Amino acid sequence: MQREARKGKESNWLPTPAGDFNLVLRVFAPDPSMLNKQHSWPAVEETKPFQAR
Repeated sequence: MQREARKGKESNWLPTPAGDFNLVLRVFAPDPSMLNKQHSWPAVEETKPFQAR
């Protein structure tokens, strides 16, 4: 997820707006551990923009 697609990676790109945005995860047919809060999702981490060499 980023504002502009990386060259050659456009098919796997999720665009984001400029500034803040909310990320929502929708799970279809969740495992019971997800419903009773025993499952923990990994944190979303911001990374530095990719710089082509």
